[in-house]
Amino acid sequence: MVSIVDSILNDLKRKGKIVDKKHRDYTRITRHKDVRRKKTMTIKEFQRVSTRTLNKELSLKDQTAHMMLGAITECGELGDIFKKHLWTGFELDLEEVKNECVDVLFYISNLMSLYNIKLEDVLEGNVKKLRKRFPNGYNDLDCRLRADVKR
Repeated sequence: MVSIVDSILNDLKRKGKIVDKKHRDYTRITRHKDVRRKKTMTIKEFQRVSTRTLNKELSLKDQTAHMMLGAITECGELGDIFKKHLWTGFELDLEEVKNECVDVLFYISNLMSLYNIKLEDVLEGNVKKLRKRFPNGYNDLDCRLRADVKR
């Protein structure tokens, strides 16, 4: 059975785009009409798609509790990965870090969706706040002199 990639390679070879299997140009293959490029998901799209798994049968109160406890649980799992790495000597598994981070983001995103808060707007607001607070990037002096912190 010929795989789709082999089929595309053979097609490109016939058209003179590749000389032989040793010189496969995967960049050209991904541009081929039969192989679709993976589109980067936007934050807005992530938030919209994530709501697909919200349990609409639950009350707002119960959905909120579910999202809050889910986010807390996933943060704990993320913390455990770093605890094992920093204090027990386990190798840091970046794939696991990514998986737990996106799980946290999933719950936070859905929590915000429950209250019609756009994640995109909140992120933009945070960037503006931090630019104002730390115009030259983070430094300890600016952090200690922040006007919005009670001393």
